[in-house]
Amino acid sequence: MNRATRNTLWGCLFVLALAGSWSCSARAQQERPFQFVTLDCLFRGALITTMEKGKLTTTVPNDTLSITLSNFNYEKNTAMMIGNAGSDEVSFIPSRKKAVLVQFSATGNGFMTSISEPVGGKAIAFHSRHSWLFGEPLVSEYQADCKVRK
Repeated sequence: MNRATRNTLWGCLFVLALAGSWSCSARAQQERPFQFVTLDCLFRGALITTMEKGKLTTTVPNDTLSITLSNFNYEKNTAMMIGNAGSDEVSFIPSRKKAVLVQFSATGNGFMTSISEPVGGKAIAFHSRHSWLFGEPLVSEYQADCKVRK
């Protein structure tokens, strides 16, 4: 094999390797839609269920809840949730086109947030709180429009 042919083959291999690397990188970015993203979410439309006089009662208060979601780590399966009561590292469960965040308070109350894949700078989310206060249930559900922070 002469030198020109060998150089051409090496050049072709280099281009194929570069194309494969770019393709893998682009595919990884598509498979990790929350990586390098911070979402500011304003939750509205709460449904709150409590126990009153021995019966479950659901109300629709007119309050809002602001939560920021960031630092989505695909290797550790963690993310950062920042809300009105401070910030906390939470479990991050990515899946196709969405993610779920799970959090437990020091008292054992559970919280779950489900987020759609950010598209066009926007996402939707649902936040659920399952709490017990003095032995009584306090359950709330919120829905949100989220914006990707620039």
